[in-house]
Amino acid sequence: MLCDMSDRSSGEVEPRPGVLQLMDDARAAGLKVAVCSAATKSSVVFTLKNLLGEQRFSSLDVFLAGG
Repeated sequence: MLCDMSDRSSGEVEPRPGVLQLMDDARAAGLKVAVCSAATKSSVVFTLKNLLGEQRFSSLDVFLAGG
């Protein structure tokens, strides 16, 4: 799970500890990086860009989103 959505009262969501480092390490090791979500594409793009930053988002090999 990329982030904990259980407490959204502040309007901000942070990545879980270690997720960004894991993604960076995987990329540095030559592994492909992907994210999958059941949320709509527009929600996934918005959330990923805010959680990961534009550079990490753009470097994803693939992301899958629901309806």
